Amino acid sequence: MPIDYDAAASLNPYFASVTVPPWNASFNEVKTVLGLGGTQPTAKDFADAVHGWQIDNCRTRDDGILDQATWDALRPHTMFCVEAEPLPTWLADFGVPLDEGDDVPLSGQIPVTGGIAAVVRIPVPGNGKLGIEFFPRNFKGDSTSTLFIQNIKGNKTLRLDYGYNKVSNTIDYHWNQKGTHAKFGITDHQTVGKAGQMLYKGAKYYRYAGRVLVVVGATLDAISIVKASKPLRRATAVVSAWALAWVGCKVVGKGGAAAGTFVEPGLGTAIGGVAGCIVGGGVGYWGGEKLGETVYDWAEGTFFTELDRIKS
Repeated sequence: MPIDYDAAASLNPYFASVTVPPWNASFNEVKTVLGLGGTQPTAKDFADAVHGWQIDNCRTRDDGILDQATWDALRPHTMFCVEAEPLPTWLADFGVPLDEGDDVPLSGQIPVTGGIAAVVRIPVPGNGKLGIEFFPRNFKGDSTSTLFIQNIKGNKTLRLDYGYNKVSNTIDYHWNQKGTHAKFGITDHQTVGKAGQMLYKGAKYYRYAGRVLVVVGATLDAISIVKASKPLRRATAVVSAWALAWVGCKVVGKGGAAAGTFVEPGLGTAIGGVAGCIVGGGVGYWGGEKLGETVYDWAEGTFFTELDRIKS
């Protein structure tokens, strides 16, 4: 079929960075395979060369466009190294080309950091094995509470509630507790002030919004792996980032809960724990990402020499 040079000039730079892996990272090898090695081809020259290669080697299309299907067929022939040359203007000007050593711009760090406290059980120091959560455990039906400091079984709990208070004989914001009085000194149906109201409302929305943020972060990280010039390197970084974010949330969150309990048991426990989880999750994600990249680079660049066997 005849080449649509306008379409090729537009689509080849686009596919150069979106194919998996992006072929602009191997452009010098691609040129060599196409018979353009040592030259700076124009967009038209490149389309002609791709067109010729497609006719001889690829039956999927012959339009001069190096799309994913053509790249899948051509890529096995580019597994060699040649001296690097600058990209031609028509390709280099189409955004920033991906290089094998470049970091992937997409990252789930910000949404994961913001939402991690909604999905991680934040430990509270002391006996009882309590943790801060946004949903009840072993509870049937819809709870009117939005924040829970509870054990795994859910039979010991301090929960922030809104509704009829049989102690004050009115509808208000208050604590409901079972088996936690010794820990926090808070009685059942004890009312809370303005800070408690704000915490109740904030928890009401955060417990859902936080989970959405975590999903967004996971989606961004999945896309970053697909678009990375080194998918395995990016995958290693992402797995390490999520693991250390989880650990950081729990460790720093536990410390924040302890500090908050010292300031004000109950409200301070929850605020300190959630804040610590968010900080620890963010630091953990960043550190895990860097650690994963470092370990991958070390492993990729390390070669082991077999020692000579010692004759007995």
